[in-house]
Amino acid sequence: MKQIGLRKLIPLPWPGTQLPSWRAELLASLRAWEVYVIVLIAALLRFYRLDTTQFDDDQAKIFHMAYDAVHQGMLVATANGASLHLLNPPATIYFLMLPAAISANPLWGTVMTGLLAMVSVWLTYVVTRRYFGRPAGTLAALFYATASYAVFYSRFMWNQNFLFLFVLLFILVLLQGTFERRKGWLAFALPLLGLLYQFHGSSSLLGTALIVALLLSPGTLRWRDLVYGAAGLLLIYLPYLLWECYTQFRDIQVLLDSSQRSGVVDNLSFLLYQQFLVPYNDLFTRVHTPYRSFSNLLITCGTIAVVLVIMGGIVILLSSLFTRVEAAQQEKRSNGFVRWWRALRADPARSSLLVLVVWQIGPLLLLINHSISLHQHYLIILLPGPFMALGIFLSGLAEWMQFILPWKKIAMGAIYALALVLITIQFGSSAAILRGFALGQFDARDWSSNLNYYNDLHSLQAALQRADVLAQQKHIARIYVSTDNSMKRALQYLAGQQHTPTTVFDDSCLVLPNPSSGPGILLVGPYSAQVDTLARQFGSATLVERLERLSGGPFRLYIVQPRVQGSVDGQATFQHDLQSRGAVPFTSGKTALVVTRWDILRAAPASFQTSYTYAFKNLDYASKLRNFVNNDSLNSPTKASTLYCTATSLQAGDQLFAAFPSIGSAAIQIQASFFKTAPLVEQMLSMPFETGTDQTSPATMLQTGDGRITVSIAIA
Repeated sequence: MKQIGLRKLIPLPWPGTQLPSWRAELLASLRAWEVYVIVLIAALLRFYRLDTTQFDDDQAKIFHMAYDAVHQGMLVATANGASLHLLNPPATIYFLMLPAAISANPLWGTVMTGLLAMVSVWLTYVVTRRYFGRPAGTLAALFYATASYAVFYSRFMWNQNFLFLFVLLFILVLLQGTFERRKGWLAFALPLLGLLYQFHGSSSLLGTALIVALLLSPGTLRWRDLVYGAAGLLLIYLPYLLWECYTQFRDIQVLLDSSQRSGVVDNLSFLLYQQFLVPYNDLFTRVHTPYRSFSNLLITCGTIAVVLVIMGGIVILLSSLFTRVEAAQQEKRSNGFVRWWRALRADPARSSLLVLVVWQIGPLLLLINHSISLHQHYLIILLPGPFMALGIFLSGLAEWMQFILPWKKIAMGAIYALALVLITIQFGSSAAILRGFALGQFDARDWSSNLNYYNDLHSLQAALQRADVLAQQKHIARIYVSTDNSMKRALQYLAGQQHTPTTVFDDSCLVLPNPSSGPGILLVGPYSAQVDTLARQFGSATLVERLERLSGGPFRLYIVQPRVQGSVDGQATFQHDLQSRGAVPFTSGKTALVVTRWDILRAAPASFQTSYTYAFKNLDYASKLRNFVNNDSLNSPTKASTLYCTATSLQAGDQLFAAFPSIGSAAIQIQASFFKTAPLVEQMLSMPFETGTDQTSPATMLQTGDGRITVSIAIA
């Protein structure tokens, strides 16, 4: 392609061209009718049925930390844990403290996430319009507003979902240095890059764009800006640095160790990048909607979008690399690379294009060799880059074709019609996915690993609220909720907002109220089959209703009237903690079990993300397990010999049922210990700092009145 063709394909202002002030730019954008259409579309896709937002372990953890930081009056040193087994810096928690100060409902944290993402769509329009024209800004923002993955990650709380707005702000600051040649931009770029890294470590890859911007912004760099930027970095990292000093920089060592693993070389980063552009992507294949019959059309449109982005990227790269004629004439005294380099640095528009190219291609190239598993959300740092490339290329192509084709309006209309078709199909795909989510047209287990499953906020809140209303109608004093690992942290947080005191316990055991205190409400989790069976066997459980979830099995709501089980066994009672009421054989499905029955003697209130655990060890089963392992038997037992019964509160007099695999003996030998788990709060600089890790108290071995640590319980 000839140089003059490139210049006309992406019209760029010449050096010295005065851009309007930002105030005038913002006012102009507010007077443009298309911006309201863009914002309306972005809002519709990001807030439709937002109550069905994902609410799993990470979401519950970060909002719980923010809520406790506000209401417990603490600073925050870290956020939740990352997949690399280190703790994230605390920026996410500080942002979520804003909605947590308004309401305990985590939906408002999701609303803030969606609002920030929606602002990023509007800012995409403003930035692209300012530097590349109104048509480019309109197309870029519409592509971005309707992209399914951009919509998906805007609809739930997660550390990296805060990247949308702040990545664009970071790129805008770089353009202030390269395109507008404003001094002082570096003082903002460094803290912004540090903030992005706090949201997700993949943001470190944006350092490539920062380096190029430093090289291509002559006359804008001052030493004091470096000092100000470093001071800003220190300020936002001070709590985390205190924590790292306290832990002797453990997290940094974990990060360094992970970077030294042997890497895998592949093109996965480019494949994930394409998923942002294809309407029929991994999201669509996991949601069962009627529109899946149009998969061929969606894939074809996605292929066209990918090809257009590649073509746009090539044109943008060449436009940044080719020296314009006037600039070349001004550099006749130099030759070769020096002349090209001086012309590039002297041309703000070309310099900015190269920064945009490096922003997109730099991280993808660096991720060709990766030592960790790559996921789609790692590439959020590249948004809205591909959509800006589409807008710039298509609008430039439409204008350029007027110079080379005789039917100017038809050619230009065809380009914009193609863009409109792609945007419309992309909107339809995203809308279909959202509708599928709202109707539960997906398999909850497709969205998680490690045998977990997807949970939505509406289903969890509705189940707990129904239990709360029933308790108030029937004048029942307590609610008991069984949970598994998938919804444990979510239910523990939401239960703390109930009017009726609520105990959440792991479904490895069963907790029932004191028989003398009247009935209780029992909410059984969707996959807690053993709890359901035990409740029917050892209590008069009346099923009130099944509470449907968005996808998967329902909750079951019972009014349970506990019964006194067995007689007190004084020889098998752990002093001040548990009083044995014997053991009975029990069958759950095809599994033969022995159920030990206990009265809880200890009282422990619900408090600040705290849980209480009784650990029961079946000595007979442990001995059998060791024998199988020593014999290397193919039929060795698969269950551990220690059973952990965890609850968020303990009431003296409540009943605890713990089931162990049966080995056919006449008695069961039990040891038990007790420990408490709570968030680690450290005093640093004489102030309490909340962290995203838990601390467990030393396990206390329970003893009988005569000092024994083992009890023998006869099986009736």
